Amino acid sequence: MAIDFTTGLIAASMGKSKHSKTGRLSSKAGWVGLAKKFCILLMVVVAVRMDILIGTTYIRDATCIGFCVNELLSIIENTSLMGIPYPPAIKKAIEVLQKRASHIDDEIQEMIDDMEEGNKK
Repeated sequence: MAIDFTTGLIAASMGKSKHSKTGRLSSKAGWVGLAKKFCILLMVVVAVRMDILIGTTYIRDATCIGFCVNELLSIIENTSLMGIPYPPAIKKAIEVLQKRASHIDDEIQEMIDDMEEGNKK
């Protein structure tokens, strides 16, 4: 998380941030980023507590892996905005991860929609 935040600061100091209108450093964008990081940590705590209740480690592991992949993608995005080149193999792997994440998001949304339809009936 610290590496992601730091690379985001560096990209913003170079005027290439995607989180502000000007692409420059923004205290609001920084605070929003820190708030998101705090919420991620809270979600990990909730996942750990859920696993304790159930007696497994699946929820914690899935939550941590998901957030680690998200942080990795963010770090790579920030460093590529800084102009650091990446080998084609890494670019391809990132595309595959992003497609899978998008596919999983679509499946989750479908499940939520199905649950909402079931509650309406």
